[in-house]
Amino acid sequence: MLDDLGLLATLRWYLGNFARLYPNLEVRHHLDLAESDIPPDLRTPIFRILQEALTNAAKHSGGRLLKVGLSREAGALTLTVRDDGGGLIPASDRTVGEGRGLGLSSMRERATLSGGELNIQTRPGKGTTVVASWPLGSGTGG
Repeated sequence: MLDDLGLLATLRWYLGNFARLYPNLEVRHHLDLAESDIPPDLRTPIFRILQEALTNAAKHSGGRLLKVGLSREAGALTLTVRDDGGGLIPASDRTVGEGRGLGLSSMRERATLSGGELNIQTRPGKGTTVVASWPLGSGTGG
């Protein structure tokens, strides 16, 4: 689907399906760029990071609103997934066996291996924001 329709159409399709799968969550998105702004080699990492971030938020955040953004500005391509849930539990406060999934580390690895970085901002009771960004050279993506 990514190869045939491009990332933006695939993201819109996925977000629509996700919203139907989780009707208790309001999903808003702002995809503020053109398909030509997205280097082809970043399409899969962006899509997979988005999938994992949304799944984590739906399963663990307890929130009611998810905001997804994809933009190109200041020489970088940035994916943002923000929820209004309870925030992540610090590792030191987790019980044995809790939070042992590979989701966060796999998102970080995907970002790093594709030349970007992943940052997670969270505060208890204030939600979580996942930001993946990739620097773009002057001739990259458009």
